[in-house]
Amino acid sequence: MATPPPSPTTNVDLLLPFSMKHKGHLTLSCESNGLRADFQPLLGKPKGKFSIFFPIATYLDYSRNNFSSSIPNEIEDFLNKTLFFSLSSNNLHGPIPISICNATVLRLLDLSNNSLSGMIPKCLIAGSLGALNLRRNNFTGNLSNSIFTEDCLLESLDLSGNQIECQLPKSLIHCTGLQTLNLINNHITDSFPCFLKNLSTLRVLVLQSNKFYEHIGCSEANETWPTLQIIEVAANNFNGEIPATYLTTWQTMMDRKDGVSVLGFTQVHGAYPSVSIQNAVTVTSKGLKINLLKIISIFTLIDFSCNNFSGQVPKEIGDFESLYVLNLFKNVFTGESSLSLGNIRNLEFLDLSHNKLSRKIPPQLANLSFLSFMNLSNNQLVRRKTNWHSILNIFKYLLYW
Repeated sequence: MATPPPSPTTNVDLLLPFSMKHKGHLTLSCESNGLRADFQPLLGKPKGKFSIFFPIATYLDYSRNNFSSSIPNEIEDFLNKTLFFSLSSNNLHGPIPISICNATVLRLLDLSNNSLSGMIPKCLIAGSLGALNLRRNNFTGNLSNSIFTEDCLLESLDLSGNQIECQLPKSLIHCTGLQTLNLINNHITDSFPCFLKNLSTLRVLVLQSNKFYEHIGCSEANETWPTLQIIEVAANNFNGEIPATYLTTWQTMMDRKDGVSVLGFTQVHGAYPSVSIQNAVTVTSKGLKINLLKIISIFTLIDFSCNNFSGQVPKEIGDFESLYVLNLFKNVFTGESSLSLGNIRNLEFLDLSHNKLSRKIPPQLANLSFLSFMNLSNNQLVRRKTNWHSILNIFKYLLYW
């Protein structure tokens, strides 16, 4: 009797001792094109020195445990065939070993939410990585201006929540497929990154809580960021007027969307199984900081709060039919709040507070049937009585004075 052929995927559970108190199941998915290893603890979380490796695995995920050692210097010896490697949300410390740069197959690296320190190795970004997540660590120092090489393959770069002090490297322009750039909560001092204006793939730009300065907007910006859906530049030192013509290039915010997908990075690499990582970002809504662990393709946001932008609110913002969040809190906008804001039919959050807006509340705001939060406080607005009751009936939450 012939032996039946093996199934394409076979799962094997191994009971591994990490210490006398910590045991867990390591699920090895032996697929026809690679090996995937996922560790799940049985009692508590594994702690201490990180030392379990599987050199033939294409997917290694050790996230959300209590490993408290440094990353081994010989790490390259265990990542010969690994596409995805995650040590996120542990208690790792020390620098990133330069030897990890020799893991030439590696496409997705997630070391976020640890206590890693030192400088980011230049060779790390110069490798084959498509997604790099180093958020919420203690990395310091400068990023070399030549850190991004001409063969850069990065699509997602998250350096948020560190202590990086430098200008934004101009060599980032070499990453022609970049979709997500998250630099929130660092000490980067630079002007607005107009040198990235030709990156047509950019969808998420987060510069919040740094030391960026001067005005935004770029010359000859006829096709700048047509796929942009999230831009956060809050808590910097930007000033001046927002160029109206610059806004008109953000086509994704103007178009109505039918399908919904999750923004992230997926790698399909020849004989290896596909692996993916989802992008995350922190947004401010209703005065609270919210961590979006998943960014869906229809979510759009503009956050220019806590700067020194002046002039009138551009009427072109009213063309953003797909915009969900508009936050212009704490600037020095003047004049009448734009009548065109009433055209943003999907808008759910509007904050124009702490500016110098005057005259009357536009009655067109009553058309915003999805609006759940509006803050117009600390301006110089005059109440329009004839429209007050219709506006109050529509808004679920309204701050006026």
